[in-house]
Amino acid sequence: MIEKQDQGLVLLCDLQGLILRVLRNDLGLAKAAPGQLFFGLVENVSRGKAMNFLTDLKSQGAVSDWEMNVPAADGLMTLHFAGGLTGDSLLITAGVNGQLAGRLYGDMLRINDDMLRINNEQTNMLRSAIKDRLETGNPTSNSMFDEISRLNNELVDMQRELAGKNAELEKRVVERTRELRETQEQLIRHEKLAVLGQMAGSVGHELRNPLAVINNALYYLKMVGANGDEKVKEYLGIIQTETHTAEKIITDLLDFARIKSAEVEAVYASELVARVLERYPVPKVVRVRLEIPENLPMLCTDPRQMEQVLGNLVTNACQAMSAGGELTITANQEQEMIAIAVQDSGVGITPENMKKLFEPLFTTKAKGIGLGLVVSQKLTEANGGRIEVESEAGKGSTFTVYLPIKAEAHP
Repeated sequence: MIEKQDQGLVLLCDLQGLILRVLRNDLGLAKAAPGQLFFGLVENVSRGKAMNFLTDLKSQGAVSDWEMNVPAADGLMTLHFAGGLTGDSLLITAGVNGQLAGRLYGDMLRINDDMLRINNEQTNMLRSAIKDRLETGNPTSNSMFDEISRLNNELVDMQRELAGKNAELEKRVVERTRELRETQEQLIRHEKLAVLGQMAGSVGHELRNPLAVINNALYYLKMVGANGDEKVKEYLGIIQTETHTAEKIITDLLDFARIKSAEVEAVYASELVARVLERYPVPKVVRVRLEIPENLPMLCTDPRQMEQVLGNLVTNACQAMSAGGELTITANQEQEMIAIAVQDSGVGITPENMKKLFEPLFTTKAKGIGLGLVVSQKLTEANGGRIEVESEAGKGSTFTVYLPIKAEAHP
């Protein structure tokens, strides 16, 4: 029989003080049972102190030698409590003196750490070795050791299960946080787009008028200064380039605010590409390679809208090859569609940015407002087609526009 001075209480509670497991109860306390609250163990006048004990335990991580009165079968019993925070649980020990409570708490933590550190085989070997040392002819010692070992094995299993649940919960929290962030970003974009749509029409038309004046003045200056200073010609060229950039932004704004219905007509892919290269000149540092068969059927599309789409793709491809490279434009028939691909050998697109390519206001360029691809996608869809993208960072990108074939050209 265990002497009274060696009797103790060991509890595993949640953070609110609810008893999860009773690991030891030599004191025979009837209220020390799973599902009961810790502060329900003590007498009424000590319950405030028990609440403070739990509060300090959670805030400080460990406490010791808290003296509280506990109702027992033979009257009130004064116990000394100690405890510590272990993960998401509270390990609480008690004894008739402070040294015993502290020793019980330390022993439980040491056994728990040992059981987590070694595997099952090593655990059995360690248990056998300690058991041999404790064999003094007193069966009670062996029985107590077996019980402690069993309880600690259960504790290890519980902690492993808890670690798994914590990992799963952390994964869910990360996923939900990402979803919430994406939803918030989408809401912000929608608010910006609503404002943008309202102002695009009026502001776009107001800006086009002064740009037209600038273009006319530029044309006149270039005409009268044809034989002028080279520095002047250079700056006139810069003005012309920047004016075209501003015109494109305005066009994107207006097209985004309201996509006009397609005025379809029959046109060959080769003719369409030729118009695009004439309207959107390619820089001298970029080589152009065309692979467009002559026997392709005619397209059924709005050539002006598709010139804008393909021109935007050609411009983007050239900007991705600022130091030079090769621009390849191909066309092939795929069932009822013609696939026109614009391929560059530029910097490529990262996987992160691939997901955002067709989102309004997304851009990685120093100039522009991130509407070019959005408008291109809308125009293509208005013509009964679609755009697909393939890219690899550092190796280049391919934008493929699929457009329908003229009805009578079907085989």
